[in-house]
Amino acid sequence: MRILVALCVVASLELSGAAGDRRRRIEYGDLPDVLQRALAAHGIPASAFAAYIARVQAESDRRVADGEREHLIYFALQSRGFTERAPIEPALSARRFVERLPEAERTRLLDDPSFLPAAGWPQAERARIADLLRAFATPVANARLGYFRTLVAWDRPAIAIGGLYADYVRVARFLYQKEFAAEKDAARIAALYESRPHSSDTQIEAGFGVYLGLGTLHALEPTLRVTKILVVGPGLDLAPRTDLIDAVDPQSYQPLAVADALLALSLASDADLRVHSIDVNPRVVRALDDAVRRPLTIHLFTGIRETADQPFRPE
Repeated sequence: MRILVALCVVASLELSGAAGDRRRRIEYGDLPDVLQRALAAHGIPASAFAAYIARVQAESDRRVADGEREHLIYFALQSRGFTERAPIEPALSARRFVERLPEAERTRLLDDPSFLPAAGWPQAERARIADLLRAFATPVANARLGYFRTLVAWDRPAIAIGGLYADYVRVARFLYQKEFAAEKDAARIAALYESRPHSSDTQIEAGFGVYLGLGTLHALEPTLRVTKILVVGPGLDLAPRTDLIDAVDPQSYQPLAVADALLALSLASDADLRVHSIDVNPRVVRALDDAVRRPLTIHLFTGIRETADQPFRPE
């Protein structure tokens, strides 16, 4: 069923740019027969399809909005661009916050997604949030500050800090469950992602697996040539949950990384290759639209460090 939901959400996105004059919400008749039968098997006939899509869209909108505020929390804890206070690693912050709670509150926090502990903000985290809200009060030419500034009532700091506490608790709950409570149980970790807020994050390293996959494809079919690519969910490196690098404006790597891999592997030619991207977050789509309207420079950073235990391979 999760696959069906993903297909429907992708198909119902409102595309921007050249497709803007043709955008519309997906209809039941757009689906191939095999998908219609699969939906019917899950209790979604033609008569219920429109309501189903509306529910998926509403839930996606909520998860996108919550995800943006989570990125704000990651930015507030890690960035050096608006405060001189020491950065705070989000997962370690989550562990300290959860494990300092009384046992009854800790259990309720992990079991009840709506529960907010009475303890309130940890002191160091609250201080960073307050610094960020003060930075919002002075408009600056910083794309991330400008982006996150639109998400909170920064001109009413007391209200904003109180509102962001719920976002911090949600972040702490997820990170604690994933990093410390799930005990590396893949099934339990995967289940956490089924309903969590959407992450619009991306890193250049994500393209390496795609490069290896395309290399395998080239080895299997040496004569294959690719002219069109669709990247679903390219993301934007606003504020990852760890290893934040905000020396330059937010970037989207995946469309260029895929093109680079195709060209390097001789699977495509720069004369006719076209890369299209769609994302559930409209802000990511707008950022990509803006990027292609001017000469584009990509700054490459990595959060992966070579160690004796994990040396880099030649690739």
